[in-house]
Amino acid sequence: MSLNRYEEAPPELRTAKTMVWWDIKSCPVPEGYDPLLVRRSIESVLSDKQYCGPLTIIALGNLEDIPLEDLQAYSSSGIVMKHDPFVESSCTENQEGTTISSIMEEVRRWTFFNPAPASIVFISNPTCFLRFSYQMNCLSTREYNILLAFETAPRDGYSPPSPTKFLWKDLLKDAVRKSHSTGQRIEEKFSGEPGGIFCAACKSGSRDGRIEDGDLTTHLTSETHELEWYTSRKNGLPFEESPREQGKRKRGRQRRGRQRMSVALSPFLSCVLSSFFFLSNAHFYLFYVWWKLAFYLIYVWWKLVQYT
Repeated sequence: MSLNRYEEAPPELRTAKTMVWWDIKSCPVPEGYDPLLVRRSIESVLSDKQYCGPLTIIALGNLEDIPLEDLQAYSSSGIVMKHDPFVESSCTENQEGTTISSIMEEVRRWTFFNPAPASIVFISNPTCFLRFSYQMNCLSTREYNILLAFETAPRDGYSPPSPTKFLWKDLLKDAVRKSHSTGQRIEEKFSGEPGGIFCAACKSGSRDGRIEDGDLTTHLTSETHELEWYTSRKNGLPFEESPREQGKRKRGRQRRGRQRMSVALSPFLSCVLSSFFFLSNAHFYLFYVWWKLAFYLIYVWWKLVQYT
């Protein structure tokens, strides 16, 4: 299963942005391929299908098991390597820690700032895509072009709907390691975002989580990383959440609390108004005292809901 000649990009997408999200845990680069040539190979295959716009490749996952020299080779060739230490497997069939759920969250942010037309390429396990087929259909209805790449051909019924599907090795056809090119650096300009190694746990505020020296092993043992890691886990904050997003989340909780209060008070107020018209003057004072007590209890309950 590979890209066919009739699956070339339509005219409106030939110069549009192309974003590649790579689940590096479920689709690692096999033995015998040069990490320095991975980006060039992907770009070459997409260019053959007339996807000639700015290209950005983001690899997401737990990068601790990847050799440092390979990480630096990927980043120097123009691939953004993002280390997410707490990612969990989103597929029950795959226990190796796929990151498709984290990828879909990044896609949501990216599409907010990059309207269609644009192309989005997902590289992951085919069974992982089934859990997010609804989100992919929503992207398609918003006129985003979806392309899927699998490590192995999916079984019948396990392939999500997409007009273009191809194998991971098809994207790597030009990255086969050659004896005379091993370790050779490639000097070229990139059309999309520049490469680098990032830590998702250390992205807060105005920081982007970039590891300046590219040494992930040293960074993971640093005090800065341990502090950011501990703070994120203690507060239950998702990675890459800015203070502005945290405030927005808090205001949302307060708004939902007020909505719950209004729903709970509606039948109570109806009962109070009804009883007001049927009470005699002799019982009015008792009703007034009862109403003040009830109002005080409701006020205390509302304050508790607001700050929880």
